[in-house]
Amino acid sequence: MNQFVPHPALHQLVGRLPGVVETLRQAGEWIEKEAVRRSPKRGTLPEGRRRHYADMFGTSAGVEAGQARATVSNYHFTALFIEFGTVNMPAYAPLRRALDAAAGVAP
Repeated sequence: MNQFVPHPALHQLVGRLPGVVETLRQAGEWIEKEAVRRSPKRGTLPEGRRRHYADMFGTSAGVEAGQARATVSNYHFTALFIEFGTVNMPAYAPLRRALDAAAGVAP
């Protein structure tokens, strides 16, 4: 019986292929746009300093620790509460729902 043994440096080899990082960046940007669409829209800071949660997403892509990856993050100070909820507020989970939508799971 034959057994498949992956190359030990497969992640580094894939990360060096042309277009892999750019494709991951495009996927991350799509997930970011979907997360913005699913985010709460009301302001969270006083007038004049207003920054909405939906305005503070960022996407990065590159080779990190030998692996090609894309990361979508939100830098708003309430991001943890909006993503996971609190005792008094249910979770909006825009990032998780956007990731599910990217996989074809979310409606």
